[in-house]
Amino acid sequence: MVRQLDVTRAQQLLRQAEAASGAFLDALTDEIAILDSSGNIIAVNEAWKRFARDGDPAVEGPGVGQNYLDVCERAAADGVEDSRKVLDGLRGVLRKTTNQFVMEYEFIMPSERRWFLLTATALAQMPGALVAHRDITGKRKAEEALRLGGQFDVIGPVVESFLPALVKNLAAALNVKMAFLSELVDLSNRRARIVAIWEGAGFGDTREYRLEGIPADQILAGRACVFASNVRKLFPDDQILARVDAESYLAVPLLDSSGQVLGHLGIIDTKPIEDVSFAETTLRVFAAPVVPELERRRIERRLTEQSRLIYSAPEAIVGTDDHFMISYWNRAAETTYGWRAEEVLGRDIREVLRTEFADEGRAQAVQTILEAGEYRGEVVQYRKDGSAINIGATTMPMRDAAGALTGIISINRDISEHVLAQQRLSDAEAKTRAILEAIPDMLFTVDARGKLLSYTPSKDLRPFVPPSEFLGKTVEEVMPPNVATLVMRAIGACLRSGQTETIEYQLPVDSDIRDFEARVVALGDDEVLGIVRDCTAEKSQLRASQGRQNGPAVTRSGEKPRVLAVERDIRALRLVRRVLENAGKTVLVTSDVDEALHFVEIERPDVVLLDLAVFEDEEANVFGELRRLSDAPVVVLGASDEAEGGVRALRAGADDYVTRPFSAAELDARVELAMRHHRSARPLSSTPLEFGEMVIEPASRMVTVSGERVALTLTEYKLLLELADAAGRVMTHDEILDRVWGPGYAGQYEVLRAFVRTLRQKLGDDARQPRFLLSERGVGYRLRKG
Repeated sequence: MVRQLDVTRAQQLLRQAEAASGAFLDALTDEIAILDSSGNIIAVNEAWKRFARDGDPAVEGPGVGQNYLDVCERAAADGVEDSRKVLDGLRGVLRKTTNQFVMEYEFIMPSERRWFLLTATALAQMPGALVAHRDITGKRKAEEALRLGGQFDVIGPVVESFLPALVKNLAAALNVKMAFLSELVDLSNRRARIVAIWEGAGFGDTREYRLEGIPADQILAGRACVFASNVRKLFPDDQILARVDAESYLAVPLLDSSGQVLGHLGIIDTKPIEDVSFAETTLRVFAAPVVPELERRRIERRLTEQSRLIYSAPEAIVGTDDHFMISYWNRAAETTYGWRAEEVLGRDIREVLRTEFADEGRAQAVQTILEAGEYRGEVVQYRKDGSAINIGATTMPMRDAAGALTGIISINRDISEHVLAQQRLSDAEAKTRAILEAIPDMLFTVDARGKLLSYTPSKDLRPFVPPSEFLGKTVEEVMPPNVATLVMRAIGACLRSGQTETIEYQLPVDSDIRDFEARVVALGDDEVLGIVRDCTAEKSQLRASQGRQNGPAVTRSGEKPRVLAVERDIRALRLVRRVLENAGKTVLVTSDVDEALHFVEIERPDVVLLDLAVFEDEEANVFGELRRLSDAPVVVLGASDEAEGGVRALRAGADDYVTRPFSAAELDARVELAMRHHRSARPLSSTPLEFGEMVIEPASRMVTVSGERVALTLTEYKLLLELADAAGRVMTHDEILDRVWGPGYAGQYEVLRAFVRTLRQKLGDDARQPRFLLSERGVGYRLRKG
């Protein structure tokens, strides 16, 4: 229901905007264009188009999409008189250093002289300007014809002086006591407002009045009101007539292009009107330029009212131009995001409002807006202070009459409290569901730091150490390092996403290697539920049916090559999966870094495809973690305009770099090439390495003790192989850490000791009476020669 209200409100606002820029503009007789803050023409009325088609010299033909400042710049460069003055005036209005710019100019045609009035007015409450060209030739000719020996005042430099000057000049032209201009403000209540009134010695006050009991009563019917004499006696209650002891009154209606009454222009005198026909003709001549000005004032008032409506709306309303530069930012947006309007207007919205889309990326959301005409969804945005808020967004494109994009408008509502309430409900449901699902299995509650808080036993399964030895301790303290790392990654991923994470691992239990499956379910912001079951029997049957070998292996005979693709763009992942699966490969895909590292450790892919953005994510250090867990070749995928990124990737150790767009054949060929190079680069010996009862077969990465296969993780195998290569020689702690884990692990001796302890357990080696692995206290380790 809330979203429907959002859509309805947006549609109402757009209809109002369209009405303002369409019907109102077209109703004006002036040639009108609306400019954005950069001077681009975003709307014109029919009069502007008509003069452009007719080749009117005043308009010069610029249309929607053109930059009016550029037109003036070219005219100035060509030496057109007054063009530089117009250009400077327009820039001042667009920058809001001045509210209005007005200039009269003369144009001499082969057959006649014509005069025009250029008016540029800053739009209220929003960037941009309204530019009007008015043909004032008739007015100028009337002035010249009606000069009765005196000089008319020149219209002032601002629009506010135009109408008062006009009524003053009207009084002078007809030599009357008073001239006035009134505007209709309320038709139903028959109310008008005096816009300007000349009373002989100066201008009078403007005020509202009712059109009853006065000479202008017939104006609403669209007829002229003519009282050549005795007007004071006919309307004794009219205060203005009484104040000047009026004898005559004459007013003509001001009609818009549709025939609706806008107001009236009139004169009052203390003597009778001798030539009514001449006076009425003069009034109508003076009325010609008044109508467009009243229409302009009307549309400006309506635009101002609309702007105030939008500015006062309770939702954050944000508008941009077609280049995504912010052009509107209402009061609710200031409250919601913490940015004042003057801080963001003219800036790229992508810079101001960092946005995370739940289901799709920014590019896909923009495409949805442009193609479907609307985007509705929940997003996460960031305030000026960096805090995140949940937003319910309704975003739509704005287009001109030709269908070209002119901008984007988005109505955003802070739904953080709603999302928090949903999350709390979801957390409660998840907790209940987790408890119900966990009954047949072991149940552990663990906090975000890995501390084991509680334990519920299963009727069929027991932990590999007594509860008293692990409750209150952390996962790293009670589990082998490789398993602890896997568990902590799953806990972190679960708490970040709120999604259930499933991991598989092996543990030595009673001199046996057993397989476990753990599901990790979020119980809140910093606590998870671990549901653990023993799946050794299932895994044994699966291995037997598929003929797979446990432990690390150079190749998996009879299996398809495995490729892991790590890409944040879901559509790109689908494409990679389809291409490589069609090429006969098993493809694992993920956009989550922790899940990718989990796949590397458990699934042991032959090749890893890594998106360049993921590769260069220094905080996640995905490439470093991949190299620590696996020696599989890494192929980086990037765009054709990211060549420098490809160079950085190759220098950092990537095996290959493929640019998009690529063909299916090229991608498959690059994967095959990476696997061939990897196989040819590995110095695998076909000769087994024997150390008493322990045998290492480098060609297959198999380790046996007394003929029994020993299941080792990749890191455990790399540790054993390094010691075997230096058999009989002591390797220092730092030397081993550097070779097996890399330089980033220097000094982390506890990690090394934990792996040595696990390795000894799997080999059946007693640290007090070692058969294979010897400790040199304070120095390092060495493997006893066979």
